[in-house]
Amino acid sequence: MPRTKYRARLMLRQPVYDKNRNLVDYQWDSCEVEFTSKLGHPVVAGAELISVVEEKVPDVRTTTPQVILAKPISELNLSVRAVNCLVNANIKTVGELATRHPVEVKRLKGVGNTMLDEYAAALGELGIPWGRWQG
Repeated sequence: MPRTKYRARLMLRQPVYDKNRNLVDYQWDSCEVEFTSKLGHPVVAGAELISVVEEKVPDVRTTTPQVILAKPISELNLSVRAVNCLVNANIKTVGELATRHPVEVKRLKGVGNTMLDEYAAALGELGIPWGRWQG
């Protein structure tokens, strides 16, 4: 299983000295780094770390449309009841859910407006727009 990658932008303050080693000014710099675990206390030689902004880097191998649509619905952030309603209707993958119209899904046994909102939110997190429905 691929490790989660993170990206950080580091803001660095580097002291600038004159020829007598007196502090004259600070030179500001920033850099981006990628790593596979969250930063603890990064050490940057000769510079003071001012701020760190971390963000997850999406793994291209797991974000292609084919991979997303082939995901089992059990991997979505859904309640047990919402997953069971889809399983009972023989909807097993994200693609099978995404290709159904919300009104069609609402006709399934046990599915109501709240559950449609839950499905729409879960698909939205994956970047899949799901048709608008009237409650």
